[in-house]
Amino acid sequence: MNDLKVFVLMTISGIIVFDETIDTISFDGHRDTKGTSERIFQFFHILSVFIAVIGLVGSIRIGFGIVSKRPVKPHPTPNEGNQISTNQDINKVSTKTFTDKIGDVDIDMIFVKGGTFKMGCTKEQGGYDDENPVRLVTVNDFYIGKYQVTQEQWVEVMGENPAISNRGDNLPVENVSWEDAWIFIRQLREMTGKLYRLLTEAEWEYAARGGLKNNGYRYSGSNGIEDFAWYAYNSNGKIQPVGTKQSNELGIHDMSGNVCEWVSDLYGNYDPNLSTNPKGPLSSSQLRQHVHRGGSWRDQNESCYVFRRNKYEPHIRHNYIGFRLAFFKSEVQDKDIVSDIEPQNGNLVNNSSYFIDTRDNQKYRTVKIGNLVWMCENLRYNIDDSCYYDDDSDFNGNKYGKLYTWDAAMNACPDGWRLPNLEEWNDLIKSAGGTVAGKKLKSKNGWYKDGNGTDDFGFSALPGGHRDYDHNEKIFHMMFNRGSWWSATECNKESAYFLDMKYNREDVSELNHFKTSSLSVRYVQDLRQ
Repeated sequence: MNDLKVFVLMTISGIIVFDETIDTISFDGHRDTKGTSERIFQFFHILSVFIAVIGLVGSIRIGFGIVSKRPVKPHPTPNEGNQISTNQDINKVSTKTFTDKIGDVDIDMIFVKGGTFKMGCTKEQGGYDDENPVRLVTVNDFYIGKYQVTQEQWVEVMGENPAISNRGDNLPVENVSWEDAWIFIRQLREMTGKLYRLLTEAEWEYAARGGLKNNGYRYSGSNGIEDFAWYAYNSNGKIQPVGTKQSNELGIHDMSGNVCEWVSDLYGNYDPNLSTNPKGPLSSSQLRQHVHRGGSWRDQNESCYVFRRNKYEPHIRHNYIGFRLAFFKSEVQDKDIVSDIEPQNGNLVNNSSYFIDTRDNQKYRTVKIGNLVWMCENLRYNIDDSCYYDDDSDFNGNKYGKLYTWDAAMNACPDGWRLPNLEEWNDLIKSAGGTVAGKKLKSKNGWYKDGNGTDDFGFSALPGGHRDYDHNEKIFHMMFNRGSWWSATECNKESAYFLDMKYNREDVSELNHFKTSSLSVRYVQDLRQ
């Protein structure tokens, strides 16, 4: 602004002086014959002409200087279309961290300042049909896990390690479904009192691109993959410790590669009308599939692009899929987002959820299979004629549950629950594959000598053994080897039917036993009633 004022003043004064000088000086080239005083007068007029010229030249130079200071738009980069549009100084964007603790295990979270970015990718940029239209999306502030959830963190919360690729405390947990991830999160909330959750798909892509520090990279942190991601050509065919590749602009690791990451959204085409905190479609034509992002140790580099999308049914598990935590800036922030993205009881495929027995506040995982909701943990409620294996509550009692006589099993039902009859057990076996149902219904660990199952239905059958009376002596048998569950169907006055699984068999047997024997119990709810 000061240069502009000088420019104007010098230009005006130069023109005035120049004009007056022209009127008083002769330029006819003749020798002057006037007096000395007149010649002196003309000398000063000539000097004023010289000053006027200098003023005009100087003002012109200042004028051009003003023009030269205007910003010049740089040449666009290949991915400029996906950079964030913001007036904020990106060098001042906060990278605050927050460390939570579960036992002796840390959970490192990074604060992400919200903003607006272009989400998706056009076909010209290498995107697929479901990755466009590219549109402006705005997300609020949130915290994100600095690393993918590790096996150490999972075991601290859940007690068991589901990983099947390779195992180690600092390796990302894998072989967990979308439903498993939410079960972990709900348990973590109870342990910490904090509102953890999965990221929305928009939040995931925003953070992967670097938030307000977005440089328009194809991978999270770079246009080159080798130093920033574990993928098919550098992973040695297995998952790798978290945080061993370089972070992106926000200090977040492994958002490209290592394991794919579940997000909260149902899969569907992008809705260009949803621009602020989008949470995905409310329903899906794709068998209620949920989105996972980021690519993995087994994928080609294209699968690790920050805009690439994939999906699976929420009960599916693979050794290349894990997840990353999100956390609201405050526990009262965006409650509407929580209610929309968090699965509610009765709304999941296979309805993996929780039931709390209000009589003793024991919590049980449940799963919907067909028209029934099954408890997928063995009952632990205390009642007469119930006992722990070897009468020792500390001996895996919380995991394997208690054992009940048939009469006790019929009477120990929480309100709204009942013992399944033989027909319902047989329907479960048929839906799980008949002769191989035992393999599919067994838990992935807890069985003796490699007798573990695949747990395809989330039923997580565990071998709690059983107790018999022999000459009034209680004898316990077969824990870790055999699981036996009462049915409500009687064989006669003295005996009733039960279902039996063994560690070395893939089928489920239908047997009967004296009602005075003690077996495991799982109850059902009928959704048709």
